[in-house]
Amino acid sequence: MKGMKKWLALLAVAALVLSLGGCGGSSSSSGGSSSGSSPSGKTYTGQNGTVTAEDASGNKAKMTVTNASLSVGTISSTGSVAVAAQSTTASFSCTLSDDKGNTGNINKSSQTVSVAQSGSLWTFTFSDGLKVELDTSYMTITLGGTMPSVTMGGTSYTLTDDFTINVSEGSGGGGGSDDPGSGGGGTTVDVSSAVTITLNSDGTATCDGTSVPQADWVWSMDLGVDHWQGGDNETYNFVKNSPAEFFIGTEPSDDIPVYIAHDIVYLPDTLKSSFTGTAKKDNETVCTCNYSDSVIAASISAIQEKYTDVSTMKNCIFAALDKNPAQDSSAEDMLHSASEAYNNPVLHIKGAGTYILKGTWNGQIWIEGEDEDEDKVQVILDGVTVTCSVGPAFIFTDFYECDTAQSGAYDVSTYTADAGVKVFLSDGTTNTVTGANLPRILKIQPKYDSDDDEPTKTTDGTDVDQQKKRYKWDGAFHSRVSMVINGGNSDGSASSGTGVLKVVSSTCEGLNSEMHLVIDGGAISVKALDDGINVNEDNISVFRMNAGTLSVTSTTNGDGVDSNGWIGFEGGSGTITSQAGGAEKDLDAVLGIWDNTGGAFTYSTVDNEKGGGNVSTTGGGQPGGGGTPPDGGNGGGTPPDGGNGGPEMQG
Repeated sequence: MKGMKKWLALLAVAALVLSLGGCGGSSSSSGGSSSGSSPSGKTYTGQNGTVTAEDASGNKAKMTVTNASLSVGTISSTGSVAVAAQSTTASFSCTLSDDKGNTGNINKSSQTVSVAQSGSLWTFTFSDGLKVELDTSYMTITLGGTMPSVTMGGTSYTLTDDFTINVSEGSGGGGGSDDPGSGGGGTTVDVSSAVTITLNSDGTATCDGTSVPQADWVWSMDLGVDHWQGGDNETYNFVKNSPAEFFIGTEPSDDIPVYIAHDIVYLPDTLKSSFTGTAKKDNETVCTCNYSDSVIAASISAIQEKYTDVSTMKNCIFAALDKNPAQDSSAEDMLHSASEAYNNPVLHIKGAGTYILKGTWNGQIWIEGEDEDEDKVQVILDGVTVTCSVGPAFIFTDFYECDTAQSGAYDVSTYTADAGVKVFLSDGTTNTVTGANLPRILKIQPKYDSDDDEPTKTTDGTDVDQQKKRYKWDGAFHSRVSMVINGGNSDGSASSGTGVLKVVSSTCEGLNSEMHLVIDGGAISVKALDDGINVNEDNISVFRMNAGTLSVTSTTNGDGVDSNGWIGFEGGSGTITSQAGGAEKDLDAVLGIWDNTGGAFTYSTVDNEKGGGNVSTTGGGQPGGGGTPPDGGNGGGTPPDGGNGGPEMQG
């Protein structure tokens, strides 16, 4: 819907027809809380999160965390440098609930704690060994150390893994060492036809003052019921106890441009128990799939080897779930209950246009084009906090892909100027996005060669079946096409690039594009368990920084910036760090790495697989003067003090 009047009229009609939705409440145009370096005398309150707990018999339960609060007493010596270990008083409390309606509380009331600081990370250790880590730059609380116990429904559980939640603070302060910086760049955005969507923490939203309708449309992979699979292939449409996806409820009309549903795609916790699924054709069993934890952790190839009649699995869904590399626990820790998924509602935005987002949302924002050959979207983040515990917080899909050549060249500026997805950060706002990943879910379906309308056939006329990736989103902020991030104001005024985007994930990668990612302005910080930034089209993708400031930290099992093509720094400044060590690097690129900023970016470990650009594989020190891309040239100096220029590249 490109006409705004028609757009809003349809939205209003949809709300009446569906008899759904309600008043969105007051607008939240907060610019985000300040990232204080000193928590002395402050109280921090948290958003929702999840954690796994275990009873005395080893039975695991997934729990939702709400009402988290950390209060800190006076700390005598604060600042941006590490303080010596000292003591203060602190209180921590939160409420836990399971999908059966049981609740319990953790309450550490006004206890003496030891304090340690490293940059913006403050660690408060209670006498029983519980550690509460507060990051005053990313505004997160992580629980670790000796995990506490809680009694729920007459059963005592012990929390088994660390969990991280977003928090807001009671008063301001200066930036910490992970602060994204002051930004830079910025541009002017045409907002004459923009639509403003105000998000509310209670799961409602308004669109230019009109309540956004809520649909009873629920995605499911419930393995314990009979259901109609649907779709075009009716031969295999009845599935019993097998991993085929389906929906419950009434599908929203295509004419509804903005709506809320509970159709988030996730990995159900029903996969965690051993069972045998059965797919039937004409009420006769055609295949069985034994899903134990070991099979979940294996790839689809293991299932294909076990069941020779793979062709009968057509249109069934399989989870190819790897073990979480950051944990010693099983794949079960990445599975979620149906109620947990339901509590992460999805705000759907459909169609090309300019959208201004503001407020707080506990779920997913799904922004989708209607015509991937031409639709483009501009999203202005005007002070948002989006938290999703079961999948990515933002997904952009089905928009125009600007790089039609896909030649693998480094300089893609001609293409990305016309990117199908552009994200703008309003000056003076902080926009915090916290999300999780969705590991691979695969589907057995017929194989097609090129643009053929008919499936590929064997010599005897049988369809050739293959596994295809159905869903896989690795990043908390994820675009399936090229994306550009810049400063841009919601009122249409010229931006100075001071808007902040903070991307946080304790379970997956941070900021992702499946093609190119370009930062033209703003203050960007990313803190992720896996790759901080990832662009992943093999031998094509480019991550390029032209202006603004950047802080990237991969905490556990990833690279700082990982590109299956190029990495380039042409302007701006920043720090990129991978704390994983080993094979994980601050910068990891297949084709090459350019740094033409004269030392404005700090990084130390580098993997430049094919040696292109002017940053050496060994990293460390300043890169050599490898000429100006795309021509390349020889760098000055010897690694690690200087880098080797790359081979001549075509622009």
